Amino acid sequence: MNSTPVRARLHLGIVIFASLASFCLVGGLTLGGAAIVMFAPYPRNLLGGILALVGLIIGYFVSGTNRYIELDHDIISEKRLFTGQRIEHRVEEIVAIVPLINVVGGAATLAMDALLGTTNRGFLLRFESGKKLALIRGDFVGVDDFMLALKDQLGTRWAELGKTQ
Repeated sequence: MNSTPVRARLHLGIVIFASLASFCLVGGLTLGGAAIVMFAPYPRNLLGGILALVGLIIGYFVSGTNRYIELDHDIISEKRLFTGQRIEHRVEEIVAIVPLINVVGGAATLAMDALLGTTNRGFLLRFESGKKLALIRGDFVGVDDFMLALKDQLGTRWAELGKTQ
């Protein structure tokens, strides 16, 4: 069993892109929409309200992006990219480990397999609470080390969790 925490972290390029894109897109839509609501005449200010609402909805979904996912003994921690919120799960709360090839299907899967040269793009961890945690190789550095450490931590449960879907 590993004594030091094992961390899968978001690629630096993705962190920079996500920060700039969310600032421009979410901020632009929300502030622009709010300005239209405040200063445009009646029929046009409804468009501003819709733009502001779309910006807030996108911001809500983007706020769930993880900066890193860490395994420290029997605790899996995820830290949010934008809010810095830290969420912890216990390893024994995992009810399934699903390779992402089983989650995504169709022509998109075949195209990505050819592009990346692999059939497994990461893993989806499912917890008792219904929470899902995706570890995507293209987005995170250290996914394989994290999963090996998780396999060591789970011991004999690893095989049974991989079969449940």
